[in-house]
Amino acid sequence: QHLREVLHGLGMASPGPDPSSSACSDSVHGLPLHHAAAAPDLYIHVHLTPTGITAGVPLLVRRVKTYYLPVKGLHHSVCWGLALSARLRPGEVVLDPMCGKATVLCEAAAFWPGVRYLGCDIDGAQVADAVLNTEYAGLQGKVEIVLGSVR
Repeated sequence: QHLREVLHGLGMASPGPDPSSSACSDSVHGLPLHHAAAAPDLYIHVHLTPTGITAGVPLLVRRVKTYYLPVKGLHHSVCWGLALSARLRPGEVVLDPMCGKATVLCEAAAFWPGVRYLGCDIDGAQVADAVLNTEYAGLQGKVEIVLGSVR
């Protein structure tokens, strides 16, 4: 409740019901907020001091999927963060012109279905690893890998 009052004092939230009630929700700049302790959609880390407040959202913490790719490339949380920053929507096309082991494409395809993913690389060994990764992740037909140059 104290955090709610602090945020209200900063003009970031409207005063709401008692947080112990099941109807606990607020509006921040017109966006509805609902407290869901058991299964939150978003984590917000808040640090309160006598002189200020710092809030942060962990950007590179991905929702866990059940697979890990057999051929390691770029770290999966970095790949997830890159895909998150693209704000992908169904029907869009993602082209990775130097896909390497396709870890970015695999992460994106796992979390943002409904998008067409194309990867290309001039190195045959990288393409073989990319195909292995996409097959292992069950993304055949969702991620297409091509040997060649995008020039």
